[in-house]
Amino acid sequence: MRTRPTHVTLAVILQVRDNRLCVLLWERAREPYAGRWALPGGYLGERETLEDSIRRQLAQNGHIAGHGDAELHHQLAYLQPA
Repeated sequence: MRTRPTHVTLAVILQVRDNRLCVLLWERAREPYAGRWALPGGYLGERETLEDSIRRQLAQNGHIAGHGDAELHHQLAYLQPA
């Protein structure tokens, strides 16, 4: 039986467009909170780095397909024991 991942990743994606700072949000497809806006992210895969997880999540949802060279900066990791 495959175990459910226990760690999640979230990203804050910022971009300047027309001299305005924009943040990427996506609409949640699943419960809890289906239909609500959220920061991009998802479960951290086994043996996956934080950066790889974020890139995978964004690519799977079509947000950075073709932008594999986009700069990602890891600023904070928050760990809370289960």
